[in-house]
Amino acid sequence: HDRSFLDRIVTSIITTDPEKAGQWRRYPGGYDDMVSQRGSAPGVPVSKKTKRERTAQSENKGQPKPVKPKTQTKLSYKEKYALENLPKEIATLEDKIAAYKTTMADPKLFERDPEEFNRIAKALGEAETALSTAEDEWLTLEEKRESLS
Repeated sequence: HDRSFLDRIVTSIITTDPEKAGQWRRYPGGYDDMVSQRGSAPGVPVSKKTKRERTAQSENKGQPKPVKPKTQTKLSYKEKYALENLPKEIATLEDKIAAYKTTMADPKLFERDPEEFNRIAKALGEAETALSTAEDEWLTLEEKRESLS
């Protein structure tokens, strides 16, 4: 079995008890947790521990295992997709903003239709917020892509 895969997905391991021949024991957590709780990997004889070592080990059972930061070596599919499509989305938003600004530049718009003016002003604000968010996301992904290359 792939131990690292199992370590990420299992919630407990059942194996023979090294202290009681012929009996089974359940270890909460993944493979690495079982090895640390047991004191050795299956098939490796367990050293005789002092009472103090067993007590210290049983006290640490309830504590979560420290999370190791995973280093990423490439962009995920979702990140690649976003990096390819964000420039198109940014261009579309810039076009919408330009159209809204052109419409809002009409000095008689508010006199003719105040509701339309308010709707366009609201849409303009939303489009500018979406543009800022898309540009920030693109910049973040581009920096990540460059750091991984």
